[in-house]
Amino acid sequence: MVKYPRDLESIAALQFCGLNYRVAKDINDRWHAARACNMVNLDFIDWVIEYLDVRRHHIDNCGGLCDQWKIQLQDIGVNDQLAAAIAMPGHDMVRLTQPALEWVIETMKCRYHFLEYHKSFSNERGHKGRQDPGRIHKTSGNTSDSVSVNTSDDILGTSNDPSTDTADNAYTNTYTLVPPANNFALPGCTVLWRAFDRMHVENCWRRPFRQGGFRLQWLTSQPGGDFNMDHTAWCFTVSLEGAQRHAAYLQNFASPAGVCLVRLALPDRLIEDAKPHILHFPAEDFKKAVYSCRTMDSKMLPRFLWEAGLVIGDACRSDIRPFRNMDDWSEISEHNLVKLSDGTTMTQHVLSCRGLLGRSLEPDHVTIHSALKPDEYLSPIIEYYMFL
Repeated sequence: MVKYPRDLESIAALQFCGLNYRVAKDINDRWHAARACNMVNLDFIDWVIEYLDVRRHHIDNCGGLCDQWKIQLQDIGVNDQLAAAIAMPGHDMVRLTQPALEWVIETMKCRYHFLEYHKSFSNERGHKGRQDPGRIHKTSGNTSDSVSVNTSDDILGTSNDPSTDTADNAYTNTYTLVPPANNFALPGCTVLWRAFDRMHVENCWRRPFRQGGFRLQWLTSQPGGDFNMDHTAWCFTVSLEGAQRHAAYLQNFASPAGVCLVRLALPDRLIEDAKPHILHFPAEDFKKAVYSCRTMDSKMLPRFLWEAGLVIGDACRSDIRPFRNMDDWSEISEHNLVKLSDGTTMTQHVLSCRGLLGRSLEPDHVTIHSALKPDEYLSPIIEYYMFL
């Protein structure tokens, strides 16, 4: 039986989210002292993220080696388990696509949302009585029929052995890159993929059980990516392999809800309306764009990127420090690119909020899939985690 913290504003909750005891206690003491003086205008988790963000300069330049990341993450208060998971060797292709602190912040938010979800269902269960455990509905990618599944395999890819039913399940999983049979194509659409913590995705609907509309803007990435220097953007890829490799990395430190793939079928008419800019290595504009966005230096940023609604370009894998150590943009080389198993460069679609936010999409244009078996849709989490 796994016991998750019920008090969401506690040291235990912060430790569950990935902080060590010393920093968790410091944050908790500061939070309650600030509340006592009515000096808080943020939710608890947002306040915690601001606390960590102040320490960003300690790790933004920590280099690209796994051991360097692990040491720097521990120095700012990340616990040993989460630091080791984020810095785990073998995932450089994904790990180096964003700064270390961004992985920490994303993880803490998802784990905290899991605690909120767990507490709300535990409270509801107390009023309604115990239901059948493990109710998760799964739909095959090739049929509209729903089936009921009483197993954790659907989410975590782990056994049903009670001895393994712990929050650490998310740290031990193996992925096989298996493409879906039909890639879930839709006529007149380009299919894009991205891996997310499943709690992140479930939280995008306005109401529980995926009711009330899907808030696509909640899937945006923070500024500082390859082509979004000063604004959030949706970063997806046409490569299912790239998305699955992302999922394999996330699974090492995801919330107990595990990971999933989001499939976005973007209508070609929206792509045309956005007048996409195509940027590939070794074009000069590509190098200038990546160098400017990764170093947050606008002097070399191509003018068209200020108002670009969509950029389609090669993905880079180096964190901030290598770019800042370059003399100029011309030093970007093929070594900085994300390569797939066949040696080709992974391409990404970076959709600017300014260009496409608010455009309506049909329900079948955004679907949630198993990272282990992309052919399978994942329907809402019902009550599985409430009974661990």
